[in-house]
Formats: sequence, C-alpha cells, structure tokens
Amino acid sequence: MTPEQKNNLIEAFDAFLSKKHLRHTPERRAVLEKVVEITGSFSAADIHDILQAENLTLSLATIYSTFALIEEFGIIRRQDYSRRKALYERTGNSPKTFRATNQCHLICTSCGKTRIVTDADLTRYVAGLIFPRFTTTHTSINIYGICPSCNRKNKSKKQ
Repeated sequence: MTPEQKNNLIEAFDAFLSKKHLRHTPERRAVLEKVVEITGSFSAADIHDILQAENLTLSLATIYSTFALIEEFGIIRRQDYSRRKALYERTGNSPKTFRATNQCHLICTSCGKTRIVTDADLTRYVAGLIFPRFTTTHTSINIYGICPSCNRKNKSKKQ
C-alpha cells in the first residue's frame, strides 16, 4: 500500500467515524495503521504486542472495539478458526475494493496456528458453485488437523 493509499484510507475511516458520530482517537488510528501494515492473519493480541513494542499501551478491549469498527468499515473480516482466538484478515485496501476472496485455511487443533493455502483448482471450483437466491460474497474453507511442528512434538513424546 502506498503512503497516498494509506492516507486516503485513514481519511475515509475518519469520515466513517464522523458519520457514526464517533470520536477520532489516536488509539483507533494506531490500530487502523497497524491493521493496514500487517499481512496475513492477525489477532488482537498480535496488534497489542506490536503497539506495546512501539511504547503505545492499549487495552485489548480497545483493540477489539476498534476491530469491530474496522470490520464494519469493510477492510477486515473476522475468522473464527479455533476455540482459542479469533483471527482477522484484511479484505482489501479500502471498503470500495473489498475483495471477494476464496481461501482455504489449514488450522492446527493442537496449537491453533493457521496457514492460508491458495489452490487455483479449488478456487475455480468454489467460484463455480451456484446457490439459488443466494449471492456469495466470499468463501472460507477450514481444514482442521495437526501441523508439522505439533506432529514432531507428538512423535518425540511417544519415543
């Protein structure tokens, strides 16, 4: 994302907050900026850790409430991959460019790690599915199992 795109996004988010009669706080802006910079899946704890490393202390409650606004704004999507925590993904660089993504997630039921896998054949297949009177905006396929790291740990425990 270019600096200009980032500034446009922040301005659009500020307009969104104004329309909802909400304040433009430095905390909300800091969370939005980190969300824009991060790639892949992330949690509230991830953003919390990043902000703390930059000496900005925010409560997880503030981050979650800001995530709810950013999700409503249209640039992140919440994914509940496991019982451990909710993860979020960016959906685009602006609410207008909300991408209808088709993704497959490999989710470890032992440690909770999630890996996004892109499969062109699967994407084409899913995109071709038609459901009467239902407009699909995006798909998310979750495959649960044990990751290689946890498999290695389990094997070493058995020996």
